[in-house]
Amino acid sequence: MARLLLVCLLALAAGCGRKVSHNDYSDYSSVPSLIELLKDKDPGVRYTAAENLGRQGPKAKEAVPALTAALKDTDKNVRIAAAYALAGIGPDARDAVPALREVSQDLDPGVQKAAAYAIQELEDPRPKPPPKSKSKNRKK
Repeated sequence: MARLLLVCLLALAAGCGRKVSHNDYSDYSSVPSLIELLKDKDPGVRYTAAENLGRQGPKAKEAVPALTAALKDTDKNVRIAAAYALAGIGPDARDAVPALREVSQDLDPGVQKAAAYAIQELEDPRPKPPPKSKSKNRKK
C-alpha cells in the first residue's frame, strides 16, 4: 500500500510539472523504475506504473516489451492501462500490435476497447482532420 501511495504521489508531482526531490524515491519516476514496478505484486502499483509509462510518450519506448507482457496481466485494469500506455508511446510501440490484436478478444469490454484504440493509434498515427461543420448557416 505504501508503494502504491508513493507511485500515486510521484504521478501527481510529475503531472504538476514539478520534480520530486525526495532523495530516496526520486528514481521511481524513471522509465526503468516504472518498468520494474510493472512486476509488483499489487495490481494498483502495476496499473499506476503502466499509466505513467504511457504519459512519458516516446521517451518510454524501452518499456514496450514490458507493457506488451502486461497485456496478459491477471488484473483487467492493468491490461487496460498497458494498452493505453502503448498507444501513448506511439509509433515506437508498433511491435505490440500482434499482442494487442490478441488482447482485443479479451472477455472484458474495457480491455477490448483499450486494445482497439491502441491498434488504431499505432497503425494510423496521423492527426485526424476536424469534423466538417453541419451548420445550415454557412455562407456559400
